[in-house]
Amino acid sequence: MLWPVYDCTKNAWFGAKLGGTDPMGKNAFDVSMALVYDPNRRLVWTVDANGQLSVLRFAPKTADLADLNQLPAPSDAPKAQ
Repeated sequence: MLWPVYDCTKNAWFGAKLGGTDPMGKNAFDVSMALVYDPNRRLVWTVDANGQLSVLRFAPKTADLADLNQLPAPSDAPKAQ
């Protein structure tokens, strides 16, 4: 699964492959979740409606990033007119 990551310097979106437990879980569309960036610790904190807390330290230089513009469109995506 790719998580969207915005690169402010490049003004571009990328997809990041993140390891560990998916904070959204199996029911990704049934969970309310908040993301907060902590600039002092350089961490991203998440908390869901059940109080589940997750934390991420994102390292762009070693991240497994995909250019979202280079990914094939899903087969069920609407066709451009």
